[in-house]
Amino acid sequence: MSTITATDVKKLRDQTGAGMMECKAALTEASGDFEEANLILRKRGLASAAKKAGRATSEGVVGHRVSADHRSGILVEVNCETDFVARTPDFQQLVKEVVSEIERAGDAATDAWLADPNGPIQKLVAAGIAKLKENMGVRRLVRFAGQTPTSYIGQYIHPPGKIGVQVDF
Repeated sequence: MSTITATDVKKLRDQTGAGMMECKAALTEASGDFEEANLILRKRGLASAAKKAGRATSEGVVGHRVSADHRSGILVEVNCETDFVARTPDFQQLVKEVVSEIERAGDAATDAWLADPNGPIQKLVAAGIAKLKENMGVRRLVRFAGQTPTSYIGQYIHPPGKIGVQVDF
């Protein structure tokens, strides 16, 4: 059994965003092995996500991205329990990561893909739940590509970011 130092706990906390006591317990359980501790925290995060699943997610933001040539765009609704969490840098980062995953998935990004418990979106959301201690979810997404050779996709996100519009000119 190895000795767990404050530096070890801080290092794991910086990697995962989990609480100090959770990190210390995971490191102790993993006998100081960072990879094993990280796995333990991820499993606990999934358990934590299941416990919070019944809570209403009526706050959140619309994530958005338009391609550099304005020929396609993405809108996605990412929800959480409180507007306080929706404004945090960690939640904003989660929204950016969700948009990036949708962009990477391309045509495979469907409602079924969003809901896949083993898919990348659900894994991102579970990690966010573990870190921010609130229920979260990705409710819906829209991917759109221009319909004509001269199409220009534009987006408008109404402050504070809860309503989004995407148009094809």
